[in-house]
Amino acid sequence: PLLPSMSTDYKVYKEYPKGTWTFIGTTPNTNYIDTNNVCSDTIAYRIELEDASGCVNVSTIDADYFFDGIAPAICIIDTVSVNPATGQTTVTWFVNTSPDVIGYIIYLYNGASWDSIGSVNGINSKTWLYTLSQANFNFETYSVVAYDSCGNLSPIGQGHRTIYLEDSLNKCDASIDLWWNSYENMQGGVASYNIFMSENGGAFKFLSNVPSFETSYRHFGIKKDSVYCYFVQAVGNVPTETSSSNKVCTTADVLIFPLFTYLKTATVQAHNEIYVEA
Repeated sequence: PLLPSMSTDYKVYKEYPKGTWTFIGTTPNTNYIDTNNVCSDTIAYRIELEDASGCVNVSTIDADYFFDGIAPAICIIDTVSVNPATGQTTVTWFVNTSPDVIGYIIYLYNGASWDSIGSVNGINSKTWLYTLSQANFNFETYSVVAYDSCGNLSPIGQGHRTIYLEDSLNKCDASIDLWWNSYENMQGGVASYNIFMSENGGAFKFLSNVPSFETSYRHFGIKKDSVYCYFVQAVGNVPTETSSSNKVCTTADVLIFPLFTYLKTATVQAHNEIYVEA
């Protein structure tokens, strides 16, 4: 038991780095919780208890080896979106929930494994532009990994795939077919797809909207020899969530059929034969 002349508060001291003792707090209890933000090192503690006589009772020193082996939380991608004008892809994600995160690594799936293609510093960084994107030629799948101050990496999260748009001209019925892959893993899900069109280099204009289960569209009424460009935009059930596709363009080299034809003569030449002259 404590003597009546002794303080009722224990003083807690920590040695870190080695050789440097720091007062970190007091407690009336015989236990104390301290949080250490170290990656891997030895930390020592001692307790002091003062007496009214001016004497100080000092405990023995106790030390242990501490290390941070806890990985950050999984990163959640917001969207991946292609700039139709440049073909470059922007990856955006939500700020990681682990407070010791200091940056993010962006990964691209190569069909068999994940390749690291870039990184950004800072826990609040949440966007990255991939200038070497090949999203004009096929869809690309991205993921993001967080890393903390000790170099621990979060598990790789769900991949997000860009929208790859393709087109085909139908010469006979003067139409253009569009089709694309669905956008997957959007937070809240995809509500629909907007289709935008530009004619002969003009500004893109809204053409149509299709529900989320539709990944194709046929544009009728195109004009012969006009150049038509398109891109598709996935719109989430959360309206601020959007993702755009690559741009495709085609020249409307369609057939022009006559509205009617004049017949000069029609003559029956045999029991089952008619001669027609236009």
